[in-house]
Amino acid sequence: MTHLLSLLLALAVGPAPSPSASTRRPSADEPSGGASEPREPETNEPTTDATSGEVVSGPDPGSSETVSDPSQDPSQDPSEDPSQTVAQPNPDPTTSDPSPDELESRPSDSENTTPGATPPAGPARSDDATIAAPPDEPKGGNAGKIKSDDLSWSIGGRIMGGWEVERERPVDEPAQTKQEPFLRQARVKLRVDYKKRFKIRTSFDLADALDAPNFDRVSYLRNAYGLVRFHDAARLQFGYFKRPFSRLELRGPGDLPVRGRGLANGRIIEDRNYGDRSVGTMLWGRIAPARLSWYAGAFAPALRTKGIDVVGRLAADPWPWLSIGANGSYKRVENGIGEMVDVGSFGADFRVKWKGLYVLGDLVMGQDYLIPGEPFMLGLVGYASYDVDLPKKLILQPVALAEWVDSNIEVSQNDAIRSVLGVNLIWRKRFRVMPQVELIRPRGVIDNPWTDQETYYVMLSLDL
Repeated sequence: MTHLLSLLLALAVGPAPSPSASTRRPSADEPSGGASEPREPETNEPTTDATSGEVVSGPDPGSSETVSDPSQDPSQDPSEDPSQTVAQPNPDPTTSDPSPDELESRPSDSENTTPGATPPAGPARSDDATIAAPPDEPKGGNAGKIKSDDLSWSIGGRIMGGWEVERERPVDEPAQTKQEPFLRQARVKLRVDYKKRFKIRTSFDLADALDAPNFDRVSYLRNAYGLVRFHDAARLQFGYFKRPFSRLELRGPGDLPVRGRGLANGRIIEDRNYGDRSVGTMLWGRIAPARLSWYAGAFAPALRTKGIDVVGRLAADPWPWLSIGANGSYKRVENGIGEMVDVGSFGADFRVKWKGLYVLGDLVMGQDYLIPGEPFMLGLVGYASYDVDLPKKLILQPVALAEWVDSNIEVSQNDAIRSVLGVNLIWRKRFRVMPQVELIRPRGVIDNPWTDQETYYVMLSLDL
């Protein structure tokens, strides 16, 4: 009876359950969970999130998502390391505006540069980005840069010098040859910006101390001016700076592929003060939709002289690769015998940039108020350079220049031709080695201010 009851009870309850898979301890090589579940990391090493750059311990245990591969992220350049990308600061929105001579030294807006294409309405600086700043604002100035939310300033410099061999053949005199070192420029520059609306620029050139005193200039002082920016199309500049005249004159020495600007520039722009620096006030700006830059100013004709200069310039950039300009001036000045005379000057220029090619042409005319009758002087100059990229951030730059100048278009036999040939080597766009030869050939001997000569030189240039 007892055995019968036990048998009936066993049949009612059923067989004893075996250990469940959910309660069984897995073996060492068996995954915990089904095949569709992700396996947790086998180590506790931290993992970097490719999107945010933050360090995390691993995937969320409660999620089936894993850390994304940056190479699969369409919003990120697969060639960049995400950890390096997040470490880079954002571009500086308060970078100072480039000047017209800086505008001449860079690629087109289609390459994130040049005034040719319509620039952004702001002071973004690139190789010819928006206009901003006076016609002769010094380039560089990154050394010792300090910046806050409202105020930023920087100190920079440039030194240019080398060795030359010069051979002259004056009329009715024996040829003369000399060789000596020279110091073309030793400049120190200070830039101060306040809230992108107010700027101060000063620069000094210590190389002037080695030249003969020039009482038409302030000794050592190259720039000293203030700038107030009301709008991209309207800015006020005042102090001591270059007049807005001649594209070649407005191009700084650090951007010129040759040693000097030449005979016409020295005779018309500097000696007769139709350009170069003076004390004055100027309004200027850029009308971005029309791709136009305009300049209008009033200046002293020269230091310690009576009178006034009124100078204007207009430049257009119809395409990124082309820029054209025209300028003119009215000058009331004291002539050679102390009388006040009214004279004028005008000029036209162009610039072409296409990949590594850079071509500049400049024509200037001005009346010589130191000669009775105030005859016109005329100069025409052009140069071309081509940048060939080399390894190790080197650039090979062949350059050729040709110039014709006439000191009095009403009289023959007083003009000259100048040419320059060279091959420059540029490293990191700051250090240049410039071996060149310059030839000057006067045409005629009647009141000709130029001498037949050849100059062979190697110039070194360093920008900071």
